[in-house]
Amino acid sequence: MKKTEPVPIDFNRLKKLTDNNQPLANELLDMFVTELPSMKNAIHDAFKNNHLDELQRVIHKLHGSCCYCAANKLQRLAQEAESQLQRGNQTSISRLILAIDREIVNILHYLGNIRASKYGDE
Repeated sequence: MKKTEPVPIDFNRLKKLTDNNQPLANELLDMFVTELPSMKNAIHDAFKNNHLDELQRVIHKLHGSCCYCAANKLQRLAQEAESQLQRGNQTSISRLILAIDREIVNILHYLGNIRASKYGDE
């Protein structure tokens, strides 16, 4: 039996964040889905080129986006990556970037599958 992945967006938290404003929640998720691929690419480019200031900037932006969209797991991963970068601990960054990458793909896949319902039935 295949293990079911947890839902990557906390819809109850998103409803609270948007004061039950479903059109606003939909708009936030639409913007999030649009921005995620470019953030993912920017993270990879900055890491590959060892541009740590840019990496921290993009991960900080990702962290903020996750806060507004209730992407809890991705938010925690981004927060951990930010902390490790601030401490200068580059040994764990590679592992965290892989985990961030997997979670971005998971979110894009999940939201892509429910987009027709405009996120409202979750």
